[in-house]
Amino acid sequence: MQRRILYLSLAVLLAGVSPALAQSDERDTLLGVNLAGPLFGVYSGSFQQLLQNDLSIFVRGTYFDQRWNVVDLVRMPEEWTLWTVDAEIGANYYPQDIAPRGFYAGLGVAPSYLFLRDQDDNEAAGFRLGVVTQVGYQFVWGPIAVGPRASMGHHWVLADLAALQDADIENGIESIVSGFWLGVGLDLSIAF
Repeated sequence: MQRRILYLSLAVLLAGVSPALAQSDERDTLLGVNLAGPLFGVYSGSFQQLLQNDLSIFVRGTYFDQRWNVVDLVRMPEEWTLWTVDAEIGANYYPQDIAPRGFYAGLGVAPSYLFLRDQDDNEAAGFRLGVVTQVGYQFVWGPIAVGPRASMGHHWVLADLAALQDADIENGIESIVSGFWLGVGLDLSIAF
């Protein structure tokens, strides 16, 4: 709960100081946060640099911390703790030539580190590498940009998760942390 309050406070603070950051009409850098993420235990921030009227590069960092009962996912009667630190690095294309306004589609790579622990304090950690595609729409009012975003990707586990000795558990974990995934977000950005 404290993280959610801190995250929301940061968004409000950024919105409050944005007029001081945006003194020029040439706003080609955006810093943002995902407002919808904390509802799902996902905390992310982004940086976007416009290169042309139809092209930008982006970097997004994400921290995900979640507890769940894995029974429904891989039929194991244990509770796990999972947290990941993810990055997404890529480019967005704006077909209307009015970046950062309007519709965009992007493609990028997504390296990440993940950590798992079961109720008996058995631990596993590993690295993943993925690809990500995203589509979204940004509404821009002065220095503020707000917009929904949907992303889809695929992760591959690069490091062995064999710290957990049971082969069935290991295979079950790999099915959770690798493969296809879908994500949504509501980004609030400050342009300067």
